[in-house]
Amino acid sequence: MEELTAYLKSRPDKESYASAGNGTPGHLGTEMYKMMTGIKMVHIPYKGGAPALGALAGGQTTMSIAILPESMELVNAGRLRPLAITTLKRSPQFPNLPTVDESGVPGFELISWYGFVVRSKTPREIVAKLNAAFDGALQDKAMHKKLTDMGFDVGGGKPEVLSNLMRSESKKWGQVIIDAKVHVD
Repeated sequence: MEELTAYLKSRPDKESYASAGNGTPGHLGTEMYKMMTGIKMVHIPYKGGAPALGALAGGQTTMSIAILPESMELVNAGRLRPLAITTLKRSPQFPNLPTVDESGVPGFELISWYGFVVRSKTPREIVAKLNAAFDGALQDKAMHKKLTDMGFDVGGGKPEVLSNLMRSESKKWGQVIIDAKVHVD
């Protein structure tokens, strides 16, 4: 990762990165990486993660930030080389792979998360029942194993946990969007 950053710094605007499209996590994450390191790269948005990873594997771009379940097959086949994981803690699937934070970009964190939401006027008792059901499903041993095998870090918790995450992530990525002047097509 350190070598990539040094290489990109030495070649401003001469290298490109692939993303699954404008405004996607890979796009915003790379924009944040650029801001945190001072590098300059050309963004090439593709119509999805698979085409972006195919372009990277084919040598049409220099790098990409991709979700683990989508990239694991190409990594395991030796067609892509992982450099760092974007979470603040290492992945159980790749325990020897350092984090971006560990690799010279302190504070860098890009997480992918999913949450179940309902209308704001849904009664609290219904929200509590749904939350208990989803948390139960996430903690089911077979489901938990399937999700972790796919590269997900399984969470869960009270609705407030998701609300707080949504607020903090919106603030963080909203600022990246403003600073990087990101526009969705």
